[in-house]
Parts: sequence; structure tokens; C-alpha cells
Amino acid sequence: MIVAPDNRVSFARLEVEIKGGINGSEEWPNNWYAWDVNRNFPDPQAIVIFTPSFGQVMREPAATTVAVRRGRVVSIQPGPVPVPQDGYVIGFGPGAGQIAERFRVGDTVQVRFIFRDRGENTLIPSRGVRHILQAGPLLVRNGANVAHLSRDAWRDPKFFLKSSRSFCGADRNGRLVLGTACGVTMDGLAEVLVKLGLSDAFALDGGASAGLYCQGRYLVRPGRKLSNCLALIVHPEPRVPIRLRGEDLQVPGFLKPPGVTMVPLRGIFECLGAEVGWNQASQEIVIALGERSIVLRCGSRSAFAAGKKVELPLPPEIRGGKTFVPLRFVVESLGLKVVWDEAAQRVDLY
Repeated sequence: MIVAPDNRVSFARLEVEIKGGINGSEEWPNNWYAWDVNRNFPDPQAIVIFTPSFGQVMREPAATTVAVRRGRVVSIQPGPVPVPQDGYVIGFGPGAGQIAERFRVGDTVQVRFIFRDRGENTLIPSRGVRHILQAGPLLVRNGANVAHLSRDAWRDPKFFLKSSRSFCGADRNGRLVLGTACGVTMDGLAEVLVKLGLSDAFALDGGASAGLYCQGRYLVRPGRKLSNCLALIVHPEPRVPIRLRGEDLQVPGFLKPPGVTMVPLRGIFECLGAEVGWNQASQEIVIALGERSIVLRCGSRSAFAAGKKVELPLPPEIRGGKTFVPLRFVVESLGLKVVWDEAAQRVDLY
């Protein structure tokens, strides 16, 4: 399932190819590739990218690990390393040493993801992808039952028995539909979803793992304690993805009335090489970027940039331990260029 920047969903038998380059080139010997993202892989040939979203210590592949910060290699060493908040780690299995040897400390590194619909044999533009959820088997495609377990290599006998099953799908308007059905086979679930008017759908989990929780209570209670879930959270304001000089920020901005885009202060300034500090005595945020200094205070619309007082359209605010400031302030204090990418529904800063 693909979630687009406008939050509409689409479905595909998805293939993802990860390609990379070194120092601006993808030609040999500067080309590299990866098998997957944020997945511990024991295969000796594996090459995996670990990002801050992994949320835990990487284990393998780790015969060689290349740490990248702000698009540049900062370390190459054997064994697991912490994933930097402003970058990622490329882990290489012992059989992938010939690829790891292409990297040097100080090299710039590029990575891109190629999305392909295997069923339609078509490319999916990356700018039309915000999130991807992979699961299966595929049950409904274009309003028809396409459940074919043997063809899709789902051969475990439990998939052919009646059980509780959860699913994810979309109606013909591209709206997301989540649900759980009790006492059905995969084919039976597909037939139910077709009758419900879903355009596309696939199975998530089943048996004791199938549960549905909404508005503070279980609609379907799982048969055991669960370690994970697929959660939909309604944000109070529209989220705004941000890309700074070609790199996506981990924390998106948000749109706040009367139409002010608020962006993560630390994420932007640290990616530019600035030092961000906190003055406990004065309760002020102090930013040093080369010869420029910026001082601001949460809750106050007054800030100082290069010694000059600046009035903000809205005061900085803290959410989830992160400080957000108006986009206009970032642009004016750093001289950045702003471009609104309509197709990706994203703010690009250069």
C-alpha cells in the first residue's frame, strides 16, 4: 500500500530497488545498492540501510558499517554503530566487502528508491510516495477478488483455514479502510471486502493477533498481548513534509492558523552545521551558525538575528520535546530559498 502526499492510498504488487552513488556518481566504482531498510539481516551478502526510525541498535549485517551524517561519510568500521539522528548507517555483511571498500571517510553519499508495480510493470514516481506498508496476501484489486494463495507463495496450511483476520484497504474514493473479520478464510474475506465496495485490499495479520481498537475501546479484542500495531492518528493541524537541500527531515512541519507553516528548528539548523544551545538562566534558545547568531524564546514573538530584533508571525512552541518556529523566520535569518512542491505536497528549502 502506498500513501501519497495528499494522504490518498493506492495499491500495487510493489518492488522496491535501492540504488546509491558516491561523490555524485552512480557509475562504477562509485555505485552501490542495498537490500532493505531497517531490518536485521543475517545473510552474509546483505547490505542494509538503518535510519533513526529503526528505534533500536542495529545488529546485522555489521561486518563493515558506514555511518553517514548530513550526506557525508563520517566513519567506517567493523561492528554495529549507533544510528545518527541526522543521517543513517549502511551495514555490510562479510560477503559484501567489495562494495563497502568503495566508501571513504569524507565522501558524499547519495541514495534513491525506485518503486515499481510488478503487476502492471510500471514505475511509480518517488515524489508520489510518502509512506509504504507491505503485507499480504493481496485480496482485492480494482474491485475484484484476486486472492490466490498458492500463486503468491502463501503455502502454510493456516492460511487456508477459517480464522479471525485483519485487513487494510481502500474504497473507490481512495479512502483508507481498516477492519477485522472473524471466522473467515482468506478467499472468504476477499469476497466480503468486494461486497463492501472496496477497490483494493490486502491481509494484515490473523488468529489471536487480529484486533481492532477505536475511540478508546476494543471493537475486536485480540487473543493475546500484541507487541505492535498499525495506528492512525489524527493530527490537529495538517502536516507539512520538509526537504532541506535534497534531504528529507525526519520531523515534518505543520500548518497553524492563520496559515503559518511551523518547522522544526533543531532539525533545520543542525543539518546546516549550526550549534543549537539552551540558556537555562534566560530560558532562551541560542543558535550559532558561522558568524551569525540567533536568539529566541518560546512563547515570545520577538527574536534576534545578527543582533537585529525580528518579529515573528507566531511565537516558537515546543511539541514532543522539539521546538518549532515559523518558516518565514528560518528563511529570513538564513537567506534560504523556499519552493512549494505541489505534486509532493512538500516544502523544499535550498
